[in-house]
Amino acid sequence: MLNAYGAGWRMCDVKAYSMAELPKEGWWTPEQLGLVQDRSRQWILRSFEPSDSVAFLLAGQTIARKRELGEAVSPETSVTPGGWDHEHCSLCWQKISQLPGDKGCGYTDGRDWVCRPCYERFIVPRLGKP
Repeated sequence: MLNAYGAGWRMCDVKAYSMAELPKEGWWTPEQLGLVQDRSRQWILRSFEPSDSVAFLLAGQTIARKRELGEAVSPETSVTPGGWDHEHCSLCWQKISQLPGDKGCGYTDGRDWVCRPCYERFIVPRLGKP
């Protein structure tokens, strides 16, 4: 433990980690490493709820994606209510959905999702939580 204090701070105990000690996977992309190192993200445990999807043609293929809140729909697109029925953990790709056999909840910052095991293994140690 490291005692941390300074002007305007009360003395407190903070667990000291070196970057080498923090758990991570060797195959992570720079984006995944950035996700776990970004302490400004506000992760909230939530149940996944399906949302609308938008589908459109691109080079003869139908492409579907999550519809953004308040997004206008063009005549070239179709909307499927509840069509965005799952997300994936940004670290291990575990499926997060209300479908049978999937994890029904995870942590989200409003953009990315992380499953509970990855949150506890990779994010919590970087937040200094027990």
